Amino acid sequence: PVRGRYVCIEALDAIDGSDIAAIAEMYLLDNNGERLSREPWTVMYADSEDTEGANRSADKIFDLQESTYWQTAQGVEFPHTVVIDLGSSRDLSGFQYLPRMDAEVPGAIRNYKIHEAFIKRFNEQGSVYASAGRINLIGEHTDYNGGFVFPGAIDKVIMAEIAPNDTDKVRVYSIDIDDYAEFGLNEADAPEASWARYIFGVCREVHKRGGIVKGFDAVFAGNVPLGAGLSSSAALESCFAFALNDLFNDNNIDKFELARIGQSTEHNYCGVNCGIMDQFASVMGQAGKLMRLDCRSMEFEYFPFQIDGYKLVLLDSKVKHALVDSPYNKRRASCERVAKRLGLETLRDATMPMLKSIRTDITAEDYFRAKFVIEEKERVLAVCDALNAGDYETVGRKMYETHRGLSDDYEVSCEELDFLNDIARECGVTGSRIMGGGFGGCTINLVRKDLRDKFIETAKSKFNEKYGHEPKVYPVVISDGARIVERAEKKETDEK
Repeated sequence: PVRGRYVCIEALDAIDGSDIAAIAEMYLLDNNGERLSREPWTVMYADSEDTEGANRSADKIFDLQESTYWQTAQGVEFPHTVVIDLGSSRDLSGFQYLPRMDAEVPGAIRNYKIHEAFIKRFNEQGSVYASAGRINLIGEHTDYNGGFVFPGAIDKVIMAEIAPNDTDKVRVYSIDIDDYAEFGLNEADAPEASWARYIFGVCREVHKRGGIVKGFDAVFAGNVPLGAGLSSSAALESCFAFALNDLFNDNNIDKFELARIGQSTEHNYCGVNCGIMDQFASVMGQAGKLMRLDCRSMEFEYFPFQIDGYKLVLLDSKVKHALVDSPYNKRRASCERVAKRLGLETLRDATMPMLKSIRTDITAEDYFRAKFVIEEKERVLAVCDALNAGDYETVGRKMYETHRGLSDDYEVSCEELDFLNDIARECGVTGSRIMGGGFGGCTINLVRKDLRDKFIETAKSKFNEKYGHEPKVYPVVISDGARIVERAEKKETDEK
């Protein structure tokens, strides 16, 4: 028999007027806290017990497959931990509901392995920080062109336990890749490991702005999928920028400047000339809200994201992209050449008539790159208006237009992503497009709830038939950005 415990990491939904009280995701852990399942299961709690459904789910659990549990959940607030002893009889009556240590932070992971690794490696307790990956409903490649973007932080995070170590060295361990790095805080001390350069870059960028950075110890892990277009690098940068601001600078660095610190880290230490959107969303995100950011003025506005009757579904093609020394930087250069030819700082103020007037003076490649950016700028504004009006059909139509532009004009799609987009159309999905920088990763899909399961089933089956593997499915919950999860207890000092 399988014995273990389920740790609820996020509440996915709460449905009024139905038998379902809430939906959550869980991982199965053994009694030592080690994960037995690579992927989470979707778990539904109902107002009344459904023994037959629970038993069917128990059968699936023993096969380590996706499962659905029905159990009374009255009076339970999310997030929380559910401890289950399945036992040899598969008796589900032993549900216990325990408050989470970070119950005030919806969607955050409480990864006990981080603390265990921190204690084992550094023999002390640190403060725990988290920052989020992001989705972008619409507005790709517009941030570095001075346009608008429409992102939101999600409940997939990088979490780190960090403590000052009273030295001038940074000692950091990554659980996910099982690697350790140690480096100083001067420019000449840059580490060789690419993942450690993100942290080193944050330290250096804080220092360049007059901030204080001292030596510290850190252990981190996360569940932001790598290479899926969900900005795991921005989550890592934002987590450490927020932590250094809290630990050494009394939170005197403005949160927007924390986002710029992450962006400058990408530019100066990681070789990616990115815009501000990813770091902005990771730092500034709020649960249940998307943000329209004007990437020229840096003004932004929160928009409640409550799409009743619809769900956002991410399908990961498992095609990984590497942006350093890639076509990403070439596309930015194309846009900058066109803006310069128009006498503009960026393409923000460019129009299609202006672009057509210089078509014979620029390359076809530069023309189509600029065409996409100009049209995408208008699509973002149209989607904001449509959301305010509850017009999800227009939102979906604009998403499909964006995918076509990213595929044909900006040429950052790939065969697998186009195939997933085609399946979405065939299944009647309201909207679908590439998400992220391109060259692999996810599609983001706006789908009616009644079509969701059939769409996912069809996409998995057809994709597997064509490419030999199923796409990964990620539920999306709009969550909080950078934050402190748990503050270390102050060390007691002996009185002299």
